[in-house]
Amino acid sequence: MEAKRIFSVLSVLVVVALLRAAGLAESTGEASTASNREPPARLLLKTIERVSFSNMPLSRVFDYYSKISGLDIQADWSALREVGITATTPVTLKARKVRYDRLLDLTLSSIAPDQHPLAWRLSGKVIIVSTQMRILLRNRLRFISLPVVKTARRGVPKQRELPRKTTLRRVDFSDISLKEAIDFIRDASGANIHVNWRALETIGITRDTKINLKARDISIARLLTLITDQLSVGQDKYSSVYWVVEDGVVEIATGEALNRSTRVEVYDISDLLLVVPNFVGPTISLTQTANAVSNANNNYSIWGDNNTGNNASSGNIEGASIAEQRQKLKDQLIEIIKMSIGEEMWAPEGKGSVRILGNKLIISQTPLGFKLLKRAFR
Repeated sequence: MEAKRIFSVLSVLVVVALLRAAGLAESTGEASTASNREPPARLLLKTIERVSFSNMPLSRVFDYYSKISGLDIQADWSALREVGITATTPVTLKARKVRYDRLLDLTLSSIAPDQHPLAWRLSGKVIIVSTQMRILLRNRLRFISLPVVKTARRGVPKQRELPRKTTLRRVDFSDISLKEAIDFIRDASGANIHVNWRALETIGITRDTKINLKARDISIARLLTLITDQLSVGQDKYSSVYWVVEDGVVEIATGEALNRSTRVEVYDISDLLLVVPNFVGPTISLTQTANAVSNANNNYSIWGDNNTGNNASSGNIEGASIAEQRQKLKDQLIEIIKMSIGEEMWAPEGKGSVRILGNKLIISQTPLGFKLLKRAFR
């Protein structure tokens, strides 16, 4: 009898728990639907009641922030690794009744290294976290997308990009080997892919290393990036894995292996070096205008006399400083390029060099350097 009573009580408790779970799922679904209808910028103004982290890995913090905000967070791990931030970087933070955008600032400030502040930006419904330098410079330069200047010898520049193929509708890699994943991409894209297995083995990656990845409607280039990023977790830029296109061949190797030889690329940067002179505009004399009205038969002009100042005859108040401004632009451009991938990638420490000749930007750099440049100004 006692057993039956206990069973009845347990049955009631189970039913109540199921009903509560169903209600919670329904309310969560409604909240998720509501957040999907909210403009992304408004979601940033949402007040978070309370957060408390103690040495929680950064990747888990980002996952939690994505769930409570309705905004996906994507970390630019390649840039973050440059300043010593990885997915396992511990976060310790306590806050109450704080706005979501302010919470992001507090989180990044708490882990940012000295002299390397972190930042975020909103792109659609995605929050991208990177270094402040990368965020600020993303729209400053577009030279990477400009066509390489053709020379008489080469005629057509060598292929440096992966040919655009039809996107893959569905990718489901569940504990498959890296070799199997590469074979799948090779068959799906028709690309000529070479894997430097000897270089990968130096960082503990073999043909049997497992890959776990699921995606829909994804390009081959993006798929390769996701795989190499997965292999690079916790590594610095020289031990990370990259894919590059050299003469039509997709090469997958470590940063160290891609940092041995150099090549030269030339870019037309005429637009970036344009300096607009500040000309003196015409002036109107109100006195002469009144005289012209009262003395219609006289030859009066409404235009004032601009012949004041030493530079008036040329109409350019900047004078010789135009050349100085253009030189300053060149110096700033070179500095931005060097800082975007690290001073150690350039001579005398590294193999790269950059200079401006006329309106042409000439960069000599390793395949790793060019890969990092493309990521910096992507």
